[in-house]
Amino acid sequence: MGKIEADLQKAGAIVYALSNEEAGDLQKMKDIEKLGDTFVFLSDKQAQGAKLYVGPYEGKTILKPATFVIGKKGSIVFAYVGEDYKARASAQTVLDAVKKTGMKAGK
Repeated sequence: MGKIEADLQKAGAIVYALSNEEAGDLQKMKDIEKLGDTFVFLSDKQAQGAKLYVGPYEGKTILKPATFVIGKKGSIVFAYVGEDYKARASAQTVLDAVKKTGMKAGK
């Protein structure tokens, strides 16, 4: 995602990452990936927020990977939910979804 950060900034988009990892671990990940203020990592240790949208795998504490792009009026314009924790929505797919919201990413 860091590869498209400048385009996301130009579009006025903010990426919120919700994880059941510790806040300190999330900050380390953000630092390693050299992500700026366009990316906000939120710790949801008990998966309370995540359960509202996707939740963990059946019988496990690991959250399913999910990506949502929410337009300016609050409607979901793109949703990706995966069953394979290694598979994620690509950065380009997310950027394309941002562009569909009417924002002018990258211009």
